[in-house]
Amino acid sequence: MMPLKSNESGEATTVVGRWEDGFTWMAHPETTMRRASHALAVGEDIWLVDPLDARGLDSELEALGGVAGVVVLTNSHGRHADRLATRHGVAIHVPDCFDRGAQPVAGFDAPVEFVDDELADTGFELVWETERRGWKVGALYHPERRTLVVPDALMTALFAGRDGLLELFPFFRISPPQDALGSRPVERILVGHGEPVLEDAQAALDAALDGAGGRAPIAIARSIPTLARQVFAELRS
Repeated sequence: MMPLKSNESGEATTVVGRWEDGFTWMAHPETTMRRASHALAVGEDIWLVDPLDARGLDSELEALGGVAGVVVLTNSHGRHADRLATRHGVAIHVPDCFDRGAQPVAGFDAPVEFVDDELADTGFELVWETERRGWKVGALYHPERRTLVVPDALMTALFAGRDGLLELFPFFRISPPQDALGSRPVERILVGHGEPVLEDAQAALDAALDGAGGRAPIAIARSIPTLARQVFAELRS
């Protein structure tokens, strides 16, 4: 059986999507969760989103510029944020809804900055935050670049009907974030699990949000075995 995930550094940086001002990489593309990390270039500054470390990552980053900050958009995505922030001497930025005294914030040695509007002066805006039973998620959007960064709530792997298909996380389908995410024109969508959507992103987003509620029962039932494996893995670790 394919391993669910790995918290170790990857043996190689596998770039799974690249555009003019950034790229998406996976440290462990062979796992079921296909956890994705993103490098966003703003001028000569690079912002790392939900990063997992891997051999060769710094060489990929040097081609874009210098690391200006690390961003964690889901409170279960602390991953290697502290390691990379410390290595590059930068702060970790998290949505304002994150608890100050809980993980991952409480475990960071690097400085932490809370975002409630714009991510520094990057043009990326925090356009959505939600809390579901201790699970806290934020989303970034750049109106000029029409780039949407949504870890977990949207995905192209793990709980998607097929690999590469943009879909909502099953439990978000009961009440889709239509107003927060569906009202924004997009040219690319960066997700937390799976490859980014770099072509026909608007059509993919519309399809994922429209009618999501009607597909919720089937999607939730389909996700139960993987969710059970995830819970068991977390308990063991």
